[in-house]
Amino acid sequence: MGINWDFAPVVDVNTNPNNPIIGNRSFGSEVSNVVTSALAYSEGLQDHQILAAIKHFPGHGDTDTDSHLDLPVVSHDLNRLNSVEIAPFKALMDKGIGGVMVAHLYVPALESGKNIPASISKNVITGLLKEKLGFKGLIITDALNMGAVAKRYKPGELDALAFKAGNDIMLFSDGVKEGKRLIQMAIDKNEISPNRVEESVKKILLTKYFLGLNEYQPRNPENINYDLNNDSHKKIVQKMNSNALTLLKDEKKLLPLSCKETYYFVPLEEAPYQTFLDQMNLRATVIIKKPEEISTIPTNSKVIVGLHKDNSSAYKPYKISDSSKKILADLSKNQNVILNVFGSAYALKDVDISNVSTVLVAYENNEDSMISTANALNGKTKIWGRLPVLVNDQLKAGMGIDLDAKKK
Repeated sequence: MGINWDFAPVVDVNTNPNNPIIGNRSFGSEVSNVVTSALAYSEGLQDHQILAAIKHFPGHGDTDTDSHLDLPVVSHDLNRLNSVEIAPFKALMDKGIGGVMVAHLYVPALESGKNIPASISKNVITGLLKEKLGFKGLIITDALNMGAVAKRYKPGELDALAFKAGNDIMLFSDGVKEGKRLIQMAIDKNEISPNRVEESVKKILLTKYFLGLNEYQPRNPENINYDLNNDSHKKIVQKMNSNALTLLKDEKKLLPLSCKETYYFVPLEEAPYQTFLDQMNLRATVIIKKPEEISTIPTNSKVIVGLHKDNSSAYKPYKISDSSKKILADLSKNQNVILNVFGSAYALKDVDISNVSTVLVAYENNEDSMISTANALNGKTKIWGRLPVLVNDQLKAGMGIDLDAKKK
C-alpha cells in the first residue's frame, strides 16, 4: 500500500473502565500484557519497514475525558506514573521502537505549569522523554486540531510551542504557514537554535532511509483488495479471533454443544447477528427467538444469548441497555443460559451474571468473531483466552477457563 508509518500501537494501560476514548484500543489493564502484545505488534511493523509510533505518551489509560474534546488530567504521582503509565513506553523504547506520539494530557507530576498539555511541555518531551528516558527516535504530536489543545491555543502558535517543546513532527496542523513563520521568528530570536532544527531534520531523513524511502517505488494499486484480503490473511485473522475467545464461566458444563440437542437463540442489542446464527445451525438445531418471544421458550431449555454490540470504534458505547439486562435476568431464572459477548468485555461491568450458566467473551461483533465463536461452542476449536482487563470485582484480568476441542 505504500504506507510507511503506522500511528500505532496504543500502549496505554487501560486501568479505567470508564475511559471514554482508549477502551478497546488498549491491549489491557495489566502492564506486562500491554508490553508483550505491543512489542509483538511494533516489531511486526518494523520488521517490514513500517515505523511504529507508540502512544499516547506519557499515558492516556486512566482518563475520564476524551482529548478530542477537552484536556484530560492525569493526577497520579511519579511512582505510579513510572510503574504503570510510563512503563510500557520505556520497555518498548529499550527494544528499539522508532516512534512516539505525545498526548494532549495535563500531568501535574510532570509539568508544574497549570494545564500545560504534555504535547507542548518541554519538561515532558525534552526533559523526560528525550533526556531521562533517552529516546532518540521520531517524536510526533497527537493531532493539533483536537479540542484539548485547539480550544486553548491559536493555529500556528500551537505548532511553534510543540516544536520548542521537542517534537519533530506536528500532526494535523491547522496553521502550517503561521507555524513556519513563528518557528523561523523563534530561530531568529535565538529562542530555538539551528542545531535543534537540524536534529529533527536528521532524524526524519535517517528514518526515511531506514524505511527504504531513499529508493522509493510507488505501489501498484491493482488487485490491492485481494492482496489485503487473500486466503492467507483471512486465516490469520480467524486464528487471532479464535485464540482471543475467553470462557469466564461454564458451571453446568454446557460446552461443547451437542449436535443431538435443540437450542434456542436470543439476540440482544443492535448489531448484526445473522452470521453467528447461520454458523450455529451448521452443526446444531438452533431456533431463534426475538426478545419479545422469550416467554414461548420451554422451561429449563438451553438458551444461547448473543450480546451483539458494535465496538468497531472506541467512540461506540459498550454498555448494555437496561432492557437487555432485564431479559438476561429473566432468562437466567429458569433457563440454562449460554451468554456470548460480541463486544467489549467491559459490557459485563454492570451486568449480573451470577445465575448465567456459561459466559464466553468474543470481544468483537464481526463475521470472523461470530464464526470463531460458533466453532468454539461446538467444540471444533479449543478455548484458551484470558481476560485482558479488570472489569469488576468478580471479573479480573487474567481470568479464563481452558476448554479442549472435541476429539475427532
